[in-house]
Amino acid sequence: MEKTLYNLLEETSLEEMSLVRKVANKSMETAFDATRRCSNLKCCAVLIYHEEVTIQCPMCFTLLKPQQRGDDQGAAGSGGVSEAVLDTVPRSRAVHGAKPKWPLVQCGKCPHPPVIAKWNRMRNIKVFDKWQTHMDDSDGDPDEDASDDEFHFERTCGSCLATELGISEHEARVQIKEAADGSKPKLPLASFVTRKRKKVVQRNKVVEDYDELLKQFKKEMDLDKQLKLMEQLKKMEDEMEENNKNLAFEGFVDQKQCVNFAQYHDEWTNTDSFGSIRAWYVCMHDGNGQWDPCGTIMPAKQWHRRFEGWSSQQKWYCVCCGARYQSKFGMLVEIHITSPEPASTFMLAEITNSDVDDVRGMYLQHKLKPQDHKDLWRKIPDFKPIDQRDILRPCKESEFQIHDGFDKNMIFKFITPVGLYDLPKWKWDSIFFLVDKG
Repeated sequence: MEKTLYNLLEETSLEEMSLVRKVANKSMETAFDATRRCSNLKCCAVLIYHEEVTIQCPMCFTLLKPQQRGDDQGAAGSGGVSEAVLDTVPRSRAVHGAKPKWPLVQCGKCPHPPVIAKWNRMRNIKVFDKWQTHMDDSDGDPDEDASDDEFHFERTCGSCLATELGISEHEARVQIKEAADGSKPKLPLASFVTRKRKKVVQRNKVVEDYDELLKQFKKEMDLDKQLKLMEQLKKMEDEMEENNKNLAFEGFVDQKQCVNFAQYHDEWTNTDSFGSIRAWYVCMHDGNGQWDPCGTIMPAKQWHRRFEGWSSQQKWYCVCCGARYQSKFGMLVEIHITSPEPASTFMLAEITNSDVDDVRGMYLQHKLKPQDHKDLWRKIPDFKPIDQRDILRPCKESEFQIHDGFDKNMIFKFITPVGLYDLPKWKWDSIFFLVDKG
């Protein structure tokens, strides 16, 4: 009877579905209590169930509770699922239209009952259970009769992914959406850049509108209209202030200190497939052109500081020449790639801006998971250049003017300091484009 029933389904329209159900009910009433169509109209599977068992549609995973079966159309429930029933229920194809673009799947990590959502609302990881070589042992040629690889998908909903990664559900949904778009693998900064870029776009749009309205205000001579324009300008100023707020360390009591301490982290990203981006503040003191630049680089935490801990009046001093760091010195950036062969490119850059710093802050909040700014400081490691080659060398003992409070093994100098001026220039906004390209 099952074979006949599902052959009918293949040839039946939605209008004829009620006749199919009546035939199935009448012919199977001795073995089963009833049959019914799945409540999901995109699925239209016919389900066979026992009287007191909550079942789940094997096609779309919709849950159907026993007390809801009085309705011929049915409704989704949230009860348990009987493995025995699932084993006995045959699968059927939808009898109308095309297959949904995003089929429904269930999360494999949720507590019972699991979250059921469209495929593109889940993180989907393909896990291989068995690999096949597809090679014939006799002659080494591909074996056309070899079986395919055996695999399954691990599904994770946004809530479970947020718990697993220690991020907000919004950030988890952003990661899932980017993966479902079919884009190339991206840098770990991708989701954070996406969030920040949206804020920047909103802010820039408000600034443009503000400038236009300000011009109109200056030309307006009517007092009443001026007052209305002033109200609009005030509202835009509040909106700009909101869009200028840091996304990193949101909700932290000491957010400002955390944002500032995040600038001491010299590594921006690190992946096995791409490589890494690191940057150090570099001493370019040259006595106003009287001699070659100092050319010393060191981790941000190794600079000699005027105050311990965080201070709005903090000053940094080079441990080799003793000069105070100036923002015009800029930074040295190392972009290290791992394929096809490991190699590094060094470039000079201006100091980072607040937008880029916010991206790094979000990345560190996700990676280090600090409790407060003190915990963040403890978790920030020191980084040295990966590929020094013929560009950098360790500092000699005789070159230090300051001798205590730092690790001398982490201090490096350029072999030819004057060559710093000839290095290519790096723009920090390039991070946004690197993320786009993956």
